[in-house]
Amino acid sequence: MTNKDLKQTMQEQWQKVRDSFYYPQLPNPELREDIPNGQLNFQNLQISVSPKYLEELAGQGVSEDTSLNAILGHEVGHFIDYPGSVLNLLRLHKIARENLDEKKAFGLRESFLNVQNNTNLVQNKGYESISTISKLEATKTQGLNKIFSGLYQELWGKDLGVKLDRNEKELVKELQKIDYLNKDRQEQNFRKFMNVIKDYQTEQNNQEGNQNGDGQDSQQQGECNSGDGQGQNQPHSSLDAFSDNQIKEGIRQFAKESNPGEFEQIIEEVLKEAKEGYEKKQEQVRKGYGAGTERGNLIVARNFYSALADNFSIPIRHKKMHKNGTLYPHSHEEFSMDDNVNDLDAFSSPGIIPGVTKKWVRKEGESIEDYLGVPDSLVVIDSSGSMPNPDSSVSIPVLGATVIANAYLDNNAKVSVYNFSADNIVVGPSKNKERLHKTLRTYQSGGTVFNAGTIEDIVKKQGNIDISIVSDMELSNLGDFLGYVSNLPNVHRVHLFYTNSGSIYGIADELKHKENIAILPLHSQEDIKNITMGELKKSII
Repeated sequence: MTNKDLKQTMQEQWQKVRDSFYYPQLPNPELREDIPNGQLNFQNLQISVSPKYLEELAGQGVSEDTSLNAILGHEVGHFIDYPGSVLNLLRLHKIARENLDEKKAFGLRESFLNVQNNTNLVQNKGYESISTISKLEATKTQGLNKIFSGLYQELWGKDLGVKLDRNEKELVKELQKIDYLNKDRQEQNFRKFMNVIKDYQTEQNNQEGNQNGDGQDSQQQGECNSGDGQGQNQPHSSLDAFSDNQIKEGIRQFAKESNPGEFEQIIEEVLKEAKEGYEKKQEQVRKGYGAGTERGNLIVARNFYSALADNFSIPIRHKKMHKNGTLYPHSHEEFSMDDNVNDLDAFSSPGIIPGVTKKWVRKEGESIEDYLGVPDSLVVIDSSGSMPNPDSSVSIPVLGATVIANAYLDNNAKVSVYNFSADNIVVGPSKNKERLHKTLRTYQSGGTVFNAGTIEDIVKKQGNIDISIVSDMELSNLGDFLGYVSNLPNVHRVHLFYTNSGSIYGIADELKHKENIAILPLHSQEDIKNITMGELKKSII
């Protein structure tokens, strides 16, 4: 088949695939000579197929129509349905890590997703091409790949030529009981899948030893399921089907249902797959097998509080309306000879006629002053032993301080952070979000040692600045100090966010006459949602 004919055939199969998935907004696929088989470019979501790979399949009796239909359908199926979202992928990995080490968790997760994807394509979308290529590759499978080929044979009711021994048949029988396509019970079904497989997986790893590098791991990582056009030894992560923005969104959502420790473990492992997959695939491309990838270094927040803070957006109130001193004509009055002739309305009468000629009454104009954008910010956080440990559970003070810092950073302002306890940790002024977040999250767990001079030094070195203090407020002389610092000419507004209600009212009484100081509670995520920086009327004083 000529290259022109192959392109036409690919377009015909692409339209069939798009129709079966209700026309997803994906670019047309392309033929590429520099890849071994097929791949999905996660950045532009374009599927690429190697003409040489199609030629190899044709040599084994598989037509180009069938091969293209299987490859294109499988890649779109991963993107649309299984896993369908980064959040779903992270949830499955979290479940797998409850009982398995990192490598086994990765392999089992990808195997489960491939069983779902291929079975959905065959049973619900009528992809005979998947079963055709599965039968071609089934005879080469061993270990878990052979088990999954046997499972396909039973689930699809098609003879793939797989011969199983008695123990393998029993294992397939147990796997066959799982409802792989029930998305409402996907997590429960994955637990069943994991429980059935993990004992067999351990047994096979012990038997195989180092024959395949890490035992059966190389056979469990998603390559066992045919129709992906990626060969039997191709390490593959479902994360590859998503763009950086989709990954960041999934991380943001996952943070809402996790604690700091498990979140950072799962995120680190799943993101590491992208980096390791990139390196392995480049090596495989050089050796002539396995699909290449264009994924480089993915820079996303691995700090739990960075991800969780992205679920909040708090406004900053700009400076109020100011008179600009410009006078403009506002209304008429009768002109008298004692008035300034410059106020005369020369068009009110033909000449100066007593009782008829008018003068302009001028008023001072008003305009919204831009205030040069949002002021810079100083976020002061108490990390003494009386504050919650941000590493053991969700710390509302750290989360709140991170959200506040983001509000200023997102408005192109600079932020300084002063973390006080046993030591004084100062960062900024800076726009480096990762560095600022890390400092806010640092837990010193020492005494409550508040250095007023540190804050004063930071404030005096900057221009207009807002100050936010997050603490349980068990600080001596805080009221006196804030009364002083709030009078500095470049201090715009001061916000005290208290985490301990019992310690705040003495300070509130000291500061009740200060118009640019607000005292606000910070006990829950709802309190964070209610914050408006610069809105002083919500203060308890």
